[in-house]
Amino acid sequence: MEFLMVLIIVVVLCLILNISLSYILTGILILAGVGAVFFAVSFLYCFVMLLCSKKKVARFVRIGPAKGDRFQVAFYLVEGVECPCMFPREAVLTDKLYRTDKPCHVMWHPGKGKVFDRYACVTCVLGLAVSVALSVGTMIALIG
Repeated sequence: MEFLMVLIIVVVLCLILNISLSYILTGILILAGVGAVFFAVSFLYCFVMLLCSKKKVARFVRIGPAKGDRFQVAFYLVEGVECPCMFPREAVLTDKLYRTDKPCHVMWHPGKGKVFDRYACVTCVLGLAVSVALSVGTMIALIG
């Protein structure tokens, strides 16, 4: 939210200083492109981690903050060890999505000690696809 306010203030100042609207829009497009590339690299890292993970049967245990994180994540019991999920928990329909009464399949990354539940897998794959598409789209818009 603060970033948006700073962006609005900078745009207003540029308009007051009589900077061309095309330069302002080009700058905003470059900023969006850099952001999209950053997200693409982040999701690519997570996707590689997902590919290096092993499929395991797990049981959902609880929702809480992981060590050093401020976000609430789902915790799963994998081979007797409680492992946090790689991405924050889903906030909608928590009681329906995370069920303690039956086991589920997760992708466990032994090096990190974290898991990808099915929602994290979908987030990783869709996030990578969308961020790459946005990166390519902004680059095409800047070139053309």
